[in-house]
Amino acid sequence: MSQILLEPAVWAGGSINAPTRRFAMDEFSRLVEEDVVDYIVSGDWEFASGWITPRQRSTFGLKGMHQTNNAVLGLGFDGSFPEYRFDHEEAGGGLVISPVILGYYGEALATVPHKQRLEEQYKVELDYQAGIIYPGDLARMTLGEGWVANRDLFQSFINPTTSELNSILQLYGNENVVVSLEMPATTLTLYATAPELQAERAEQLAQEIAHVLSQLPKGIRVKFHICFGDLEGESWLIRMLRQKLDLRGVVKLANAIAAVERDGWTLEGIQIPMTTGDAPIFSPGESRQIFSALEGLVRGPRIYAGVVQPGKSLDYNRSRLQLARDIYGEPFAAVGTPCGWARTSEVIQSEVIGQLVTIAKSSA
Repeated sequence: MSQILLEPAVWAGGSINAPTRRFAMDEFSRLVEEDVVDYIVSGDWEFASGWITPRQRSTFGLKGMHQTNNAVLGLGFDGSFPEYRFDHEEAGGGLVISPVILGYYGEALATVPHKQRLEEQYKVELDYQAGIIYPGDLARMTLGEGWVANRDLFQSFINPTTSELNSILQLYGNENVVVSLEMPATTLTLYATAPELQAERAEQLAQEIAHVLSQLPKGIRVKFHICFGDLEGESWLIRMLRQKLDLRGVVKLANAIAAVERDGWTLEGIQIPMTTGDAPIFSPGESRQIFSALEGLVRGPRIYAGVVQPGKSLDYNRSRLQLARDIYGEPFAAVGTPCGWARTSEVIQSEVIGQLVTIAKSSA
């Protein structure tokens, strides 16, 4: 393992805040110079503060959408997402989501000059990693689980994603793009299922994902970011479901995804969340118990270990990575972090980057 995997949040386009944007570019340049990254990741120029939630808010504002509860996103977030219904008659037809609302192409375009600068400065070639919210996640987070079964409404979330991806592929070329599919709501859907039914539910979700991917541009390389989500420094798993860290569901979902038939896409790898940003310090015994699920994790695909937790020491994070690798029995393709680290302070981000570089270089 010699690579680092970064979530697509403020890297490398950075936040709208100019100093933070400059900091992000400088830190990413450091990673390229150290030769520990394969991709330049999508910069969240327009949606830096919340990644998924601003896009969700934009969808809430479309004609025909009506909120059915009093939940809010942001500082007043109490662990419940807003719930909406869609009125076809009021909208004058189906739900139409403009690709501009998603903004993926804008991020890709904004990253072009940084990619060119880095490649010229360090004499490297970097693929573009497009951070894409899985359409099923936006559908679930906007209209709830029941609406995903509505084929026409679900298609309303797939169509703009396809349009944006086509534009990105035209910009960079098919061979130079890897899609990072972000799927916290899908992960939590599985964890909201009774444990004895999770294996079956994971297969259903994987088939749903395969159906969506079969409609996206042919030839794309897909990396799956299975994650527990993060808002205001707290994971959705802990805040919304009141569950402790448990990797058994993650392993079931990863195995199901790896097993589906791939129609026009290739599997780049699967990121496994091995901690959350708000997880406590685990004893070696507790970590071993959590990581025991990795014994059943699929072999073959590239597995990325999301194990480096912000705010924890290098020795702690490195020892947990080694334990996870020992239990899995094979090296991981890359090391990364839990969700939300790129929304921490610049001091913490810099510390995390330093740990990632040290771990990646020492594990090469």
